[in-house]
Amino acid sequence: MNRLTPLLILFLLAMPLAASAQSDGPQRTALSAAERYLSEFELQVERADGAPFKPGHDAQEAMRRVAALNESHPDDERVQDLFARVRAALLASRGTVFEITPEMVAYREAQVALVEQLAATADQAWSDLLEAHADRRLEGPALPAPNYREVPADALQDRTVVLEGLIDYPARQFTSAGKSWLAVGSPSEGFWFIDLSSRGWATAYRALRDYQSQVSADTGGPWSLLGTVVGIDLMVPEAGAEPVTSAQFGWVVEPVALRVPGRTVALAGQGAEPGHFAGQESLESLKAANYSVTRVADDAPPLEVMRAYVAAVKERNWPLYLSLVHDSWKETDRSRERLRYYWDITQRRLRDLYVHVEPDEVVSDVVIQGERANDLESVFLSEADQSQLAARAKPLVEQATVRILRYDERGVQVEPDNRIPLRREASGPWKVYGPWPL
Repeated sequence: MNRLTPLLILFLLAMPLAASAQSDGPQRTALSAAERYLSEFELQVERADGAPFKPGHDAQEAMRRVAALNESHPDDERVQDLFARVRAALLASRGTVFEITPEMVAYREAQVALVEQLAATADQAWSDLLEAHADRRLEGPALPAPNYREVPADALQDRTVVLEGLIDYPARQFTSAGKSWLAVGSPSEGFWFIDLSSRGWATAYRALRDYQSQVSADTGGPWSLLGTVVGIDLMVPEAGAEPVTSAQFGWVVEPVALRVPGRTVALAGQGAEPGHFAGQESLESLKAANYSVTRVADDAPPLEVMRAYVAAVKERNWPLYLSLVHDSWKETDRSRERLRYYWDITQRRLRDLYVHVEPDEVVSDVVIQGERANDLESVFLSEADQSQLAARAKPLVEQATVRILRYDERGVQVEPDNRIPLRREASGPWKVYGPWPL
């Protein structure tokens, strides 16, 4: 027992010193817990990759714990480090900020001016169409429609009708006898049935789609339609497997032109000709004055090609866009249609989600097939050796992946980064190999 007494005395003497040391600095467990939650918060920042997000539970716990530590031990270096890290993570959660210059959004002003210019052309084209069909056009409003019990079918045959602001597509689309139709009217007012399977609708609507792709996607309805009456039919003008509307007689209309008020007039094709929208023949000359890029050198590096590609999309420069896309995307009708589909999605995203796309850096550069030239090997191989090896080698195919970032009008990154691959064959020009929506 006597031998334990000195140890006991030392222990009792050390207790106040330990308590004093503990009170001088933060507890290790408190620091460890704050560090654990903060690491999760920082991991969330890393996954967001510059896009804004709402800090979750781990972030809130990290802030709460570090705030308490900072209040009780503001001069402790470990607490100061945690405080600085929370601040950096919190700022990063608001998204990467990028300066949007007037040049980056100049394409929007140019588009507004183009829409207004083509709208004036469309108004004149619509007036000319109505005048050209005046001698055959039905008088008065389209609704109520002529009563089929009182008006014989041949009395309206080949007459034209104007459905002013009545086209609600695709909401009132329905199917009858294996064909698609669009209903205009009601049981009390009578019906007009537009044949969506007809060449008139197909060519006029395709022309409208061209306008949406090349000029502006802001073409919300209701639309107007000028059409020719081609007969009368009995249908159930309602979509769905179990319609509640009874069968109705309606006048069948073949479209001549489709009008989006304040935007455009899409005209159906005549004979074998495709449809077109008003002013389409002069569209490229109108847009060319605002193109920031018209061509890219064959030896341009991937980042420069990507910047030109982005400019082509923003400025709706379809010829330049096609020239920068890899040939494999232009070989079949199906791949070309998908290319157009991706283009349209990007145009809508530029309108609704972000205003600028910034090619940031090349994140990978690899050889897919073959081998790049090795200057060191030429020291040992004769020209004949090199020629024989080159003749047997597979064509060189290289791929570079460009990281792109997207920003809204405030300069805030709206989504995590996207990565677009480019390829080139035999040291030729780089082409965009992944032209999916930006």
